[in-house]
Amino acid sequence: MGLTLVTGPANSAKAQVVLDRHRAALARGAILVVPRAADVEHYRRELAAAGSVLGVRVESFGGLLREIARRSGATASPIGVHARERLLAATLARAELHALAGAAQAPGFVGVLASFVGELESRRVTPARLTGALRAWAPDGTARARYAQELAGVYGGYRRALERLGRVDDELRWAASLDALRLAPDRWGRTPVFCYGFDDLDPIQLDAIETLAGRVGAPVVLSLPGEPGRVALAGRAATLETLRPLAEEVVELPALADYYEPPAREALHHLERSLFEDAPGEAEAGDAVALLEGGDERAEAELVAAEIARLLAAGCAPGEIAVLTRGASAVGALLPSLLDLFGVAHTAARRERFADTALGGGLLALLRAALLGGGAADLVRWLRVAGVVERGEFVDRFERELGAEGVSDLALARER
Repeated sequence: MGLTLVTGPANSAKAQVVLDRHRAALARGAILVVPRAADVEHYRRELAAAGSVLGVRVESFGGLLREIARRSGATASPIGVHARERLLAATLARAELHALAGAAQAPGFVGVLASFVGELESRRVTPARLTGALRAWAPDGTARARYAQELAGVYGGYRRALERLGRVDDELRWAASLDALRLAPDRWGRTPVFCYGFDDLDPIQLDAIETLAGRVGAPVVLSLPGEPGRVALAGRAATLETLRPLAEEVVELPALADYYEPPAREALHHLERSLFEDAPGEAEAGDAVALLEGGDERAEAELVAAEIARLLAAGCAPGEIAVLTRGASAVGALLPSLLDLFGVAHTAARRERFADTALGGGLLALLRAALLGGGAADLVRWLRVAGVVERGEFVDRFERELGAEGVSDLALARER
């Protein structure tokens, strides 16, 4: 019962420990929790390949939180991401802003404000607590006092608006669910929870682990990377040390080189063990590691595409080549066309948000302008959709004139 921490560096067989214990607990209704919804199907297939088919439950952390809400009896209906942004926009429109007035006009301000509100709520910062902290940071009479007052006022206005609607957002729902479970821990029962694949935990995830293992007493096995003295893993130390006093068992695993292919094993293991260390030493890279350095994103993407073409020509199986990029980077966006240029067949495991496409973003801008009281920027975005305006230079000139004259109002822009 309670928490078992499984920790160690990369390639230390943490997965084997967690999954073996999970299989042993399947008869007790064990839940395997993985970071993302995209990971759920992967681990279902992996467990099925090992013979675990019936009674297997794999969830993202959001799925675990929904199960906690169901069992704890927290039935409040949360608003979605877009509804929260609309509610914040309405709160801003009603507020008398001076210090925040300029920033509030920026197109991305409401989205950033929504993220800030979510972080406050995930850390259980109430409007009163935020107001007190900001007053200590910016006492009356200081240059930043007005900014602090307006920011606290917007947050308080948003929370009051939720109360008037009788609704909550996701962070408030999860907090209420965890509070309810602490008051009635028997509602969870003794269902074991196994968490694998997490680099770190956000405040709500940490709160859930502490509640299940500490207050409810459910068996929880959690895997997190960590190793004393390792610079590369220092950022995880705070979470590990927060949980360590709660753990009834800590399984600390050593680094292994077994998972690397033999020809590259020595070089890759050395790289993993010495990355970011002050005195890393040296090892012969051989063919295991190559550094491609380009002058800009396109040059970098061209080098990657050329290297892939070289590997294929040397007999490397196409299915053994994968390209990873950091998020929606420029290199990742350029690679498909450059691989086509080199005659390399490829598939891209990428998903693009509808709002980030030219047509999708333009259509949403049109809806905002037509139905939701949008601004001049929405009108310009719609005009830029291919086929709406015959000559693109007209839209360029129109946007320049609006910017030069400070026109942000939709009605003025439409009249112009």
